[in-house]
Amino acid sequence: MEEMSYEDHKGSEERYLNLIQQASDGIININQQNVILEFNRKCEEIFQYTRDEVVGRRLDILIPLRLFPIHKKGIHNLPMIKEFEQSGRTIEAVGVRKDGTEFPIEISFFFLEKGKPYIFTSIIRDITKRKEIEKKIKRQNLELVTINSITQAISQSLNLEEVLYLALERTLETLNAEEGAIFLKEGMNGVQFLPVKGIVKKKSLGYVESQSWIGEDMIEEVIKKGDITSFDECLLNRKGLLKKKSPKRIRSLVSVPLKSKDKVVGVMNIGAHRKDFLSKDDIPLLKSIGSTIGMAIENARLFQEISSKSIEIEDERKKLKQLTEKLIRTQDDERRWILRELHDEAGQLMSTLKIDLEIIKKELPLGNIKLKGIFENAVNLVDKTTSEMRRISSHLHPSILDTLGLIPAIESYIEDCKRRFNVAIDFNYTGFKERMDYNLETVLYRSVQESLMNVWKHAEAKYVSLNLVKSPNMIIAMIRDDGKGFDAAKVLSSKGNETGLGLLGIRERVSLVAGRVKITSKPGSGTTLRIEIPR
Repeated sequence: MEEMSYEDHKGSEERYLNLIQQASDGIININQQNVILEFNRKCEEIFQYTRDEVVGRRLDILIPLRLFPIHKKGIHNLPMIKEFEQSGRTIEAVGVRKDGTEFPIEISFFFLEKGKPYIFTSIIRDITKRKEIEKKIKRQNLELVTINSITQAISQSLNLEEVLYLALERTLETLNAEEGAIFLKEGMNGVQFLPVKGIVKKKSLGYVESQSWIGEDMIEEVIKKGDITSFDECLLNRKGLLKKKSPKRIRSLVSVPLKSKDKVVGVMNIGAHRKDFLSKDDIPLLKSIGSTIGMAIENARLFQEISSKSIEIEDERKKLKQLTEKLIRTQDDERRWILRELHDEAGQLMSTLKIDLEIIKKELPLGNIKLKGIFENAVNLVDKTTSEMRRISSHLHPSILDTLGLIPAIESYIEDCKRRFNVAIDFNYTGFKERMDYNLETVLYRSVQESLMNVWKHAEAKYVSLNLVKSPNMIIAMIRDDGKGFDAAKVLSSKGNETGLGLLGIRERVSLVAGRVKITSKPGSGTTLRIEIPR
């Protein structure tokens, strides 16, 4: 192979040096003694040294003094790393500019010459911007994780005590602080702030509740400022706010207003046993935490108010239900009383009257046909009155319901309706093999009775179907008619409407046994009434 001439060698070296100078990355050639052999323009820009200022000098000037022993040992060991011979090695390090400022760099080492002594090529990149972006992303991720952690923790409960403890614990964990306390307004519209939750970090127990209300005397100042306020040890001492005398006393403290819709609802104080535990980057995070906890406090308080109102409403509903039960029970008792009066008093009187009339009839002269006819009409009138009294008695409280039960009572009532109202009624039932609770039978009978009465009075129907189904979990009654129908919503909401009052009465009765009523109707399409009662 022909040897390269001096001129060719020199030209090749010049092209190599020119290539290094034009490179977009910094390039430094050093030997195994850390002496700089080459330093390109990009390195001049990065380190703020000229080439003449560094070539021939040791690499110490570009590396912080505290890190040079580590770097020297790494350079010395590079040739002994097997992987380095194949692909070199890239590390992150710290560089020093001419003005003494430190900054992050990335260095890739490669062999330039493998002879002894070794010569290395180092490709240098200033990664300051990358590190700033990474730091920003890391910070944003921390904020998201922290807020998410706090949100998840406080979403597990709407109990204010639990919400405050969980929020305070997560915040202290994130900031690696030792003590915390939360102060809330006295009531939704109060002006005084009272301590409600405090915790302190114990080595073996983690965070536990405490009655040490750190920063209690600072609340007024923080509220007035309306923003995050930090206090160092000197300021705390000067204000007389450090009451602890133990070695692990609070050395720095931050107060965070807890806001909901720009309204301060509380203050959270975070204390640490070290100085300057809070950085400027923590301020946005604390503001987000303050808003998150503030909204959680408002939600928890609203939940408490709603729960309190719900209890009051439920109490009123129970009272109303009791009154309704009493009213219906009174109505049934009155019906029973009227029934007894009709049977025992009026019934006996009508029977006696009929007997007397029959006796008088026998004493009449045989030839007085006119007078005999009058007495016969009187006897017939007594029979009709007695029959009507029995019908009214049956309507008020059918004795058959007491003796035989629901199905026979409904069948008897349906037969009476067919005779009186000239309407076809189809009755089917399933599952009623045994008697049910008397109150339940009464509710179902009265509901069917009222429904059929409404059909006769208002629907002008020719056909009605009645279906009763009893399953292990539910009793269902379905009454359908082919009548003229009505606007259900309008009728049920109107006051004084006879149909609406009857349907509302059915609903009231059914609700007493935890049932519900659904009414489906519209003009010209008939009506369907469905009753569901859980068992």
